[in-house]
Amino acid sequence: MRFRSILLGALCALTLQPTFAMAADAPSPDPSAVLSGVLTVDGKQIPLPDGEWRLTGRAVFSPPTLDKPGAVTSLSLVRVRDQSVDGAALIQVASPGADPLWGKAPACERTDLPLARVRYASDHDGSCAWVSLVGAADRDTLDPAWVQTLGEVERQGWRLPERWATASFRVTDPRDALQVRYAFDGGVGNGEVPGIAPSAPDSGWVDAAWDQVERGFRNRLDGASALPNWTATPPTDAGSTENAEGGGLGRTIWKTITFRGIVTTLDFSTNYAVIGDVAAAAGLSAFAFVIGPFVYIGHELAWERFGGPVVRSVELPGLGADGAGTL
Repeated sequence: MRFRSILLGALCALTLQPTFAMAADAPSPDPSAVLSGVLTVDGKQIPLPDGEWRLTGRAVFSPPTLDKPGAVTSLSLVRVRDQSVDGAALIQVASPGADPLWGKAPACERTDLPLARVRYASDHDGSCAWVSLVGAADRDTLDPAWVQTLGEVERQGWRLPERWATASFRVTDPRDALQVRYAFDGGVGNGEVPGIAPSAPDSGWVDAAWDQVERGFRNRLDGASALPNWTATPPTDAGSTENAEGGGLGRTIWKTITFRGIVTTLDFSTNYAVIGDVAAAAGLSAFAFVIGPFVYIGHELAWERFGGPVVRSVELPGLGADGAGTL
């Protein structure tokens, strides 16, 4: 009886527990502390561009497209030089226990931006990037951590650019999600006239930063790694939304090759262990080796064409509206 009472009480406690996501493990804002290199947020490494960065905002919130309260943890950082903010970074991660299936960022499907590309996208994982020009926006549409940063900037008397040139990246898998926006004022530090339209990152910088963000998402960065500032040249593949880095049919073929290699090795090993004859084991494995890839590719393509689940596209607030503009 005592055991049943304890068990019933435990079940009730679990049932009545609020379904709130926990905030991600991340540092607290401290404008006086200087950060550089790589910032660790809930087990993910976020590469920071060169320079000294200050964490000025941290928030836990849920956008309208995600139902669970506290689904997103965001951090906002700025780089200050001579009392002017010439760089900003907005880091957004899925809070522990929250839904990480953010899907592609809506901006990654736009054709009017200087650059928008998708490396891969499915119902359970994805990686995409985009470049945009961001101006002032209503505070109701901004990330809460960035709103905190705006307040801190005002208190410190720092100057903000009127517009930002931004490069943004989103990486997701079934267990986690990350979105990072890097923003810079192209009129500072490039020998240009302050106040003009910011310069855009070139595609080489975007690819290098993208690789670093993906490695950091999987906690594979060297702790001293940092991103360089981008150059003032326009992207060479502006407006491209093609899945050039291994998505679509190309990614399916590579998945087929790797999957078939693993399965064939297991088939042969099992057959040889049971039969004890190399030739007979090879013969039994040969049919599946030849026919299997075609069946797998056909299944993948048919699933994507007819039966695949709809890929989500969650919009997250940022530093402002992603505009095409003239970079």
